[in-house]
Amino acid sequence: MVPLGLTTWLGVKVGRDEQEMVRHRLDDLWRSRLHVVADSIDALMKTHEQTLLELTTLSRIDADTIRTATRGHRLARQIFVINPKGQLVHPPKDDTTSQLEQAFFTRTQRLFSSKDPFFRPLDRPSQSGGQNGASRNPAQSYGWHVWYWEEGINLIFFRRDDQGRIIGVELSRIVLLADIVGALPATRAISPDLPERSIQLVDASGRRVYGYGPVNPQRETVPRVSIPLNPPLGSWTLQYFETGDSLDETLASSTRFNLLISLLALGLVLTGLAVYIFLESSRETRRAKKRVTFVNQVSHELKTPLTNIRMYAELLEDQIDDEEEKARGYLEVIVSESQRLSRLIANVLSFSRQQKGRQSVVLTTAVVDDVTRGVLAQFRPSFKAKGIEIVFHPNAAQSCLLDKDILGQILSNLLSNVEKYAAYSKHVTIHSSQAGHNTIITVKDEGPGIPRAARKKIFEPFFRIKQGLNEGVSGTGIGLAISRDLARLHSGDLTLESSDVGTCFKIVLHTPKKGSAS
Repeated sequence: MVPLGLTTWLGVKVGRDEQEMVRHRLDDLWRSRLHVVADSIDALMKTHEQTLLELTTLSRIDADTIRTATRGHRLARQIFVINPKGQLVHPPKDDTTSQLEQAFFTRTQRLFSSKDPFFRPLDRPSQSGGQNGASRNPAQSYGWHVWYWEEGINLIFFRRDDQGRIIGVELSRIVLLADIVGALPATRAISPDLPERSIQLVDASGRRVYGYGPVNPQRETVPRVSIPLNPPLGSWTLQYFETGDSLDETLASSTRFNLLISLLALGLVLTGLAVYIFLESSRETRRAKKRVTFVNQVSHELKTPLTNIRMYAELLEDQIDDEEEKARGYLEVIVSESQRLSRLIANVLSFSRQQKGRQSVVLTTAVVDDVTRGVLAQFRPSFKAKGIEIVFHPNAAQSCLLDKDILGQILSNLLSNVEKYAAYSKHVTIHSSQAGHNTIITVKDEGPGIPRAARKKIFEPFFRIKQGLNEGVSGTGIGLAISRDLARLHSGDLTLESSDVGTCFKIVLHTPKKGSAS
């Protein structure tokens, strides 16, 4: 069920990603179409710009000539002239002013009173990118000025002549809109096969100037794609709307169908595989239980005779004469190997109890240094044979509550590792100390140390470093894991400390004094 659930989640995610990819591709397609429409509008404005340049190149600057030019051009709503000092000289504000010119004063009153850079005298430096979107590049002698009045934007085209005068043309908004609409492609040319799609031309206030397609979206509808027009119509946008759900529904239906078929096929395969794995796992579990039971029984059976062997070997060692060096050497080997076998069996039994959750702490009154000395005495002969000197700095001589077996097993495992992997170490140093209710013991050797990459894994069961460090050395790989678990069971911990040379382990055990709160 877990793989099936993960596959379902992955299939849904992949399906959504594919839908999103298709939507992005369609958005790119419509964005390119909108750019085509925008280019046609831009081409129209370039044509009008050339026409207005010719219109503002007047042979004479007088009222009759200007009025004749205004009436004779369909785009011109009013032509005006500003002298180099920034003063409006036409239309004149006198008795000869017509009603149309009076209306021009009303519409442009804010412009002529705002001291906009567009109307400043020639001797004052002009700035590019001024208010209301006007184009005032000093390198150009003409440009556009935009301002808002009544129902939307109004456009002024201006040109500065050689004498520093500004000749401007207020464009007829109705004529300009008619030209823009006439320059755009017909509705069916935009999307003949997509009746539920629409392209809208929207002004700065969000009103629809013109639309393509039968769909008239609501004002609050968010467009799928939107691009702005080029100046001077930079506040207008072309928007693509998709109000129908046919595309999303088609994509979703296809994705759901493909996903359903895939999941059904995968479900059948996983069901058969799960049945097979369950049967094999059950068989292997039964075999593993039998093996564990066998190992535990054998370990228990070996523990008793091994204890007797050790006991009688140690008694014989005490009774044999010092002159019989050969026999004493044999006995030392028997004692050493029986102790090593005892430690191995103790590790196996501890690991088994730990796995079953049956490991426990048995606290008795003891002295940490005495327990440590007893463990060191067991290793002293084998260390001496390898040329390793044991240096013990005891500083934990106070009686405390301690599980002697746990401490002995932890120390035995650490010293056994020194015996195996640090055979070329000249010294192994053990420090003990007590601080409050805690006992701290450090075991440091001068061996090759542990590689940095393996330091986080050495406490994992059955992990052994894959290098020349353990070449030819036998071991189960559970000693450090058992030792750390035992230390934590004793409310402490076993950690690997940083060391410039060799390896250093730190044992911390909770060892309260007898009668004190634990």
